[in-house]
Amino acid sequence: CALRLAAAAAPVSLAMLMHQSALPHIAPVAMATMHRRFGISAALLKAKKKTQQQKQAASAPATAATEIVSNPELLERLELDKLTARGQAELASFKELLFRNLRLQITADVLHDIEVSTGSGRVPLGSLADVYQKSSDTVVLDLTANRSAVPAVRQALALKGFNGREQAADADCLTVSLPRVTGEHRRRLAANGRELLHRAKLATKRLHDSATKRLKEAERVGHYSKDDLRACQQLLVAEIKRANAQLDSAWAAKEKELLGTGTSN
Repeated sequence: CALRLAAAAAPVSLAMLMHQSALPHIAPVAMATMHRRFGISAALLKAKKKTQQQKQAASAPATAATEIVSNPELLERLELDKLTARGQAELASFKELLFRNLRLQITADVLHDIEVSTGSGRVPLGSLADVYQKSSDTVVLDLTANRSAVPAVRQALALKGFNGREQAADADCLTVSLPRVTGEHRRRLAANGRELLHRAKLATKRLHDSATKRLKEAERVGHYSKDDLRACQQLLVAEIKRANAQLDSAWAAKEKELLGTGTSN
């Protein structure tokens, strides 16, 4: 009876005593009962640890990956650091596109960066034409030195929402009317921004898909633990969610500027 009470009160302590030689004459039935009780406790602890590991993987940053995944070789194969770095590069590129292409107040400087498709590749408009501002809402492009590029320049302007009209006196010069800040102009810029956001998320998804492919290859190898593989999958899911959240945050600030009453960049 005393033995049963002790087992019920402190199963872990009693199990530790089982490894000592102080109890050599315990009945086999009592021994089996205590092992079963202690085995259940161990299983519960293992399940709890696995759940904790999954929760950590779902919320922890990439820098904590070594604390979640015990196998460094698996982490190296996954290239999580590179995935994070490329995601940050994609975010920086997205922010730069928002700044350069979605300005409410358009000036002549913006036209310099418009890319034009030519026989030698895509080049900035500023390298083909002399750009100068004629008035507050009119810019002139002098293409005298690159007359053959006039059609390509007009096409590039149209893709960006500008209307390049040839001047009556000189077909090598284009007059570009700068858009006024109207509700329609704001909505058009916002639509362009949502398209940029979509493209950025597609690029991020491609990075994630590549990492997922590497993880599946590691799984086929067969000598990595299921817990580590599961934790890596959780890390990848957390990483793409984090990257998309950062893109959404950058776009939300820009969209508020475009559709609100604030001033532009």
